[in-house]
Amino acid sequence: MTMTMTMTNNYNTHQVSLQRLREMQRQDRNILGIEPLVVADAGRVTPDLDGIADFSDASRRQSHAAAWRFLEMYGSDPRERFDLVVE
Repeated sequence: MTMTMTMTNNYNTHQVSLQRLREMQRQDRNILGIEPLVVADAGRVTPDLDGIADFSDASRRQSHAAAWRFLEMYGSDPRERFDLVVE
């Protein structure tokens, strides 16, 4: 079985990330991970290396639950962005 991974570099706001997660769940897609980033005032995007989440060993159902829990920890900072890595 060949696994195709999609990393978009399309950094979404928290709200858009929640919507995208709902859509991935509806499509029954596996969430392999989430990369949180912070957009600086000058527009520079910096990854939050301490916050990277890896769900690659989780089942599809477990990956959805873990992604929801992960995103619940964020959302208070308008500079936050997220890239969902999906199968």
